[in-house]
Amino acid sequence: MVTRMMDMTHRSDEAEQAALHAEVRRALQSRSHWPVFSPLLEDRFEADTASARVKHIVRAGIMMMIVANAYRVVNWFALNDVFDALLILNTLGAVLYLGLLVVTQWVRLGATTRETLHGVFLLLYLLLFVSTTTASHAPESGYDAMTYMLFIVAVNTVLRLRFIWALPFSIIAVAGIAVGVSLHGSLPQSVKILVDTSSLTAAAFTLYANYAMEVSQRQAYLLTLERELAAEALEGTNAILSTLSATDWLTGVANRRAFEVQLERDWGLAARTGAAMALIMIDVDQFKSYNDRHGHPAGDACLRRLAALMRKHVRGSDTVARYGGEEFAVILPMMGLDDAAATGERIRQAVQALAMPHAGTGSVITISVGVAVATPSDSTSKEGLVQAADQALYRAKASGRNIVFVARPDEAGVLRMTALQQAA
Repeated sequence: MVTRMMDMTHRSDEAEQAALHAEVRRALQSRSHWPVFSPLLEDRFEADTASARVKHIVRAGIMMMIVANAYRVVNWFALNDVFDALLILNTLGAVLYLGLLVVTQWVRLGATTRETLHGVFLLLYLLLFVSTTTASHAPESGYDAMTYMLFIVAVNTVLRLRFIWALPFSIIAVAGIAVGVSLHGSLPQSVKILVDTSSLTAAAFTLYANYAMEVSQRQAYLLTLERELAAEALEGTNAILSTLSATDWLTGVANRRAFEVQLERDWGLAARTGAAMALIMIDVDQFKSYNDRHGHPAGDACLRRLAALMRKHVRGSDTVARYGGEEFAVILPMMGLDDAAATGERIRQAVQALAMPHAGTGSVITISVGVAVATPSDSTSKEGLVQAADQALYRAKASGRNIVFVARPDEAGVLRMTALQQAA
C-alpha cells in the first residue's frame, strides 16, 4: 500500500511537471506581450521570485522614505505656510510605511496583496500630499507642484510595482494631480498645464520602462525555467533508463550486470568494516522440463512469481538478482553463514509451499540452493565467494535437488559442502 501511494505521488509530481513545462513552452511561443502568466505558471513565478521581490521592495521603500524625509527641507522654503501639515503627513506616512515594509518582510503575503498594499498606500500618500500643497498660497508653491511627478517616477521605476498595478496607480495619480492642480488658486494657468503635461509624460515614460523591465524579467524567467524543467525531465529519463538497464526485463529484480555492480559495492563495504557477507545461489529444479510441458509463457510467469517471493523473504538491504536463465542469486551483506543458510532454507520452503504443479516431475516447482559466506582478506575474493556458492548449488542439484547446501570451511580453510539438515 505504501509503495503504491509513493508511486502515485511520483506520477502526480511528474504530471504536474509536464503540465508546467507545457505552459512554459506555450508562454514562450505566445505572441501576447501582456506581463501576466497563466494561473499555473503565475503561481510558480511568484513562488520562485517572491523572496527577491520582497527584498527589492524593502530596499526601495527605505530609500524612498529617506528621500521623502530629506525633501522636507525644500518644503520649508517653497511651502512654509503648510509646512507643519506636511511634516505631520510625512512623519505619519513614514511610520506607517515602515510598518508596511516590516509586514512585507516578515509575513508571507501573496503577490496580489503585497502589490496592492504598496500601490494603494503610496497612492493615498500622493493624493494627501497634493491636497495639502493645494492649500498653500506661497509664491513658490507652483514650482513645488512640479515635484508631484516624482512620486510616479519612484513607484514605477524604483519600487517597480508589477505593471498590472502600476498602470491603475499611474492613471489615478495623474488624474489626482490634475484635480489638485486645478484647485490650486495661486497657480497660473500656464503652470497648471505644464504640471499636468509633465505628470502625464512622466507616467507614460515610466510606465513603458516598467512594462519593458517586467516583460524582460518574465521572459528571462521563462527561459531559465524551461532549461531547468528540461534538465529535470532529462534527469528523470536518465534515472528511468538507469533503472531499466539494471533491472531484469522479465522478473523485475536486478539483472546480471546490476548483480556484478552490487557485489562489488557490498564487497567493498565488507572490506572496510571487516564484516562477513553471504551469497545464495538458487536454481529452479528441472525448469527446462517445466517449459517443455507447460510452455514458455507459463515458464516466464513462474520465474516472475519466484522472484517476487524471494524479495519477500530477504531484508531491504539484500539484493535479489536473476543470474541467468532460471538461476537467481541473493547478496546478503553483513550476514553470517548460519543466518544466510536459514534465509536460503526459508526461501526453499516458501517456494515448495506455493505448490505450483510441475507436470514434468509429477510434483511441484522446487529450488536447489547453495550458500557461501566470506570475509574480505588477502586470501579471499568476491570471485571466490561466487565460486563457493556455485559449488554448493551444484552439490545441492547433484544430491537430488530441493535442498540447501552450505559451503563451510573446515579448520584448514578447505570448503566442505554439507546439506543444511546434516549441518544443523
